[in-house]
Amino acid sequence: MHFGPFYARSVVMSRIESRLRERDDARKAAVAARRLEKEKESRVEETSEFFSQQFSSQVKAIEDLLEAAKTVPETELPGHFNSLSDNFHQLHRLVADATLFLAGFEIKTAQEHMSQLYTQFTSVQEQLLPKKRFSFKARPKKTGAAPKQTVNPSLSQARDTGRSPPALADPDPDPNQARFTGREKELIAPTSGEIQLRDVNLADLRECEVRLLGAPVTLHINNLDNCCVLCGPVSSSVFVDNCRNCTFVVACQQLRVHTTVGSVFYLHVTSKAIIEDSRQLQFAPYNLTYPQLQAQFQESGLNETVNNWDQVDDFNWLVSGTPSPNWSLLPPEQRRPSWDLPTTNTTTS
Repeated sequence: MHFGPFYARSVVMSRIESRLRERDDARKAAVAARRLEKEKESRVEETSEFFSQQFSSQVKAIEDLLEAAKTVPETELPGHFNSLSDNFHQLHRLVADATLFLAGFEIKTAQEHMSQLYTQFTSVQEQLLPKKRFSFKARPKKTGAAPKQTVNPSLSQARDTGRSPPALADPDPDPNQARFTGREKELIAPTSGEIQLRDVNLADLRECEVRLLGAPVTLHINNLDNCCVLCGPVSSSVFVDNCRNCTFVVACQQLRVHTTVGSVFYLHVTSKAIIEDSRQLQFAPYNLTYPQLQAQFQESGLNETVNNWDQVDDFNWLVSGTPSPNWSLLPPEQRRPSWDLPTTNTTTS
């Protein structure tokens, strides 16, 4: 079949129009892509600016609360510091959510600022929630053997026949301090009077069982290996640093864990547990029992009905929506049902 020149021109024009449409579509697509990229950059800038404003605002609120703490009545300080802990949790969540759009150096800067601020918080808290002053009545020195300590046979550590007798506190000129350091394979079981309303320090212990059946003001734990620490209600903070393969059974207002590995916490905490530079940590609810526990909860001022044992903030993990690999909940089937101690180590008369 023969097509005339008119048909040939129509085919040529159709091809030209098709190419023009394709070029126009490509141009529009390129314009749309540039517009989308510009809008995306704008949104990132706006989001980054929003984060900066929110971060600065929350930091200032915490700084103001820290400054205000100096004038808060002593009876209201626990609630004031609980509010500060909540503010820190909100700040942590803000930084965690921002990892989706902030640059790495911005996240690192925010994290460092947050850590410095928290250090300031713990310093102020230690100054203002304090070492309550009190005095002991003079007691006549007793001769003969020391009173026999009751050892709970249900605890594996207590069955260790290589363990030394219960240890006394290190000499300390500060009457508000109780220190236990440099021990190995010992049962450390001070009387409640030795630790009540004091700052207790445990350091450089190896394969020891520690029973703190009283209500300390603070508990500092440093450099423990394969130890078990059983502690009554602490009115303020528990600080754990540089420990390995330990079990901690503690109740407190706040828990701070640093550079610790392979350890289990049976925890009662009224604010949040915070971990840094730690890994292979597991958490379960506090289940220590002994006769004076209820009374000591009241003495410490710790709220027995509020327990955030399963809410842990990892300052080294800021990936929003993804759990930290550094801690987990201890499965129920692996938990010890209870830590039952038949009696407290009360002050002898």
